Amino acid sequence: MARIVWVKGEYRLLDDLGEALKLARENGGVVILFEDEPLVLRVEKPQAAGRREPGPGLEASASPAGVVAIVLDQMFRGLAEVVARELPGSVEVHEVLGKGLESPVKAGRVTRWPAHDDYDVLKIVERLAGSGRRVILVTGDKRLARQVESLGDERIRVEYMPPNEFPGKESIIRRIVSLAR
Repeated sequence: MARIVWVKGEYRLLDDLGEALKLARENGGVVILFEDEPLVLRVEKPQAAGRREPGPGLEASASPAGVVAIVLDQMFRGLAEVVARELPGSVEVHEVLGKGLESPVKAGRVTRWPAHDDYDVLKIVERLAGSGRRVILVTGDKRLARQVESLGDERIRVEYMPPNEFPGKESIIRRIVSLAR
């Protein structure tokens, strides 16, 4: 199980849950636990003497910090609806469409993004990760995969999947669905 602590504007990965809770409590941070389903615990600082008694210190938070977002680049156009149908509701599906859209459009469980080039895809991935999501970029473009990997962001995982290495769309969909589980 991964334990990530958000403290003072940065993420820290810790193996010891007690240490993670202590660090978060001292700094008013957030502990994010990933197992089968993401869980976000907000740990509040104890209040100063004379104020009302603090609660137990842990409360569930409906933050995007525990959300997994799968981003499909242009090579996988048209697969997002099927992928979204096969994944649990806690997983977001984002599809990069290229030209034709002016701004992101949400249709059902899929968010479609405009992108003119690899730089736009890079910005989309950074934007999603910057809002606290774990991002899985699925791409068949080796150069794009290397560019995104070079960011060195632990919240971003790149899956290089050249479509010609799969016998059909069904096997591609199965592989993408398995990434989020």
